Amino acid sequence: EEDMEAELSVRPHSAVMLPLESLYNSYLYMDAYRAAHFLHTPICIVHGTADTSIPCKYSQAIYDVIPTEDKQLHFIEGAGHVLTEDACETVNQIGLAWFDRWLKP
Repeated sequence: EEDMEAELSVRPHSAVMLPLESLYNSYLYMDAYRAAHFLHTPICIVHGTADTSIPCKYSQAIYDVIPTEDKQLHFIEGAGHVLTEDACETVNQIGLAWFDRWLKP
């Protein structure tokens, strides 16, 4: 866990070399990673294995620290950061099943 946090932290000396968007996204991710430690509601994480923007290991790291038992992590084989029509169908099925489980009266 400390290794993941260290890997994702932005050091002041490297901030100048990073594009502003990368710096901003790093901070967003760290917030999600830290917040995940306190998440006690059901959650479903879906990540494409071909995502070149955010590696799958970051979704796995967030999933691993979520303390609730009511969590799901799905990797969509071959899907990138922007989903194709084929991947959308799979994600829709996952999402509908999750909502069906948790939002039914």
